[in-house]
Amino acid sequence: MSKYTNQERRIINAALHVIHNKLSQENGLALPVEIQNYLRIRLACDKDEWLCAMFMNNQYRMISFERLFRGPVSISSIVLRVIARKALELNAGAVVLCQNHSEGDVVPRDEDRELTGKVRDALALFGIQLLDHIFVSRKDSYSLAEYELL
Repeated sequence: MSKYTNQERRIINAALHVIHNKLSQENGLALPVEIQNYLRIRLACDKDEWLCAMFMNNQYRMISFERLFRGPVSISSIVLRVIARKALELNAGAVVLCQNHSEGDVVPRDEDRELTGKVRDALALFGIQLLDHIFVSRKDSYSLAEYELL
């Protein structure tokens, strides 16, 4: 992976700022493709794999984007507690999980789908909706909600 020039970093940061503002504005949740593009810009070039979350209010406006875990994530009560605790701290009504797959294959693995189900069930206990789990790479993205696998 090549390093970005200062000009490229400024352009990327400006794009992130514009998209972040749009996701946080009064219209609420943007088009799924806009969310996927935002996540690709945020994560796709990272050399490490991350599990992140977009925390949203009840009108589906983004409250916060958080990088939660670096590296492959195993399903554990710790992962579920961290996600639920952060959602409760932010008073989130909805969450979008996101992962980058640095190797480029965005199709979720079996353990990714299992994690999604456990997070969905854990958040539901608190009345928080899991809207999607999106996987991104530099060139592609995959939404579990889009394929009705959530």
